[in-house]
Amino acid sequence: ESVSEVFALVDMDGSGTIEVTELPVALRVLGIEVLKEEQKKIAASLEDGSGLLTLEAFMGVVLDYGSKLDQDEQLSKAFKVMDTESMGVITSKTLQGICKDLNEPVQLTELDSILEELVGDTQISESTFLQLMKQSSLYSF
Repeated sequence: ESVSEVFALVDMDGSGTIEVTELPVALRVLGIEVLKEEQKKIAASLEDGSGLLTLEAFMGVVLDYGSKLDQDEQLSKAFKVMDTESMGVITSKTLQGICKDLNEPVQLTELDSILEELVGDTQISESTFLQLMKQSSLYSF
């Protein structure tokens, strides 16, 4: 499942927990943008003092916040987060930075090849991004 895949990606040590401080990144990967004030409220409501979240607690947050937005809105927000230069496209260079942030470094040439194969270009427009994401299993939680 996509939510558990994101959790596993953030749970680098395989402990079955993620740090509360990693919650915003994990939510952003799922296209859920939460304001800093909301992040603090979420952290305060979930923490048992350990600073760690289980998969079950993470899924609860995703369901609570993910259900507030429809799929297109979530995808559009995710696109805008990744469109760091506000050019209306996500470039392979931007994706490389995201992968690095997630501790999954990828060579730019590899990303260029993947994007060329997927969309025939080294950048993705918002409409293409929406179409690709809807075709994938990432937003079927």
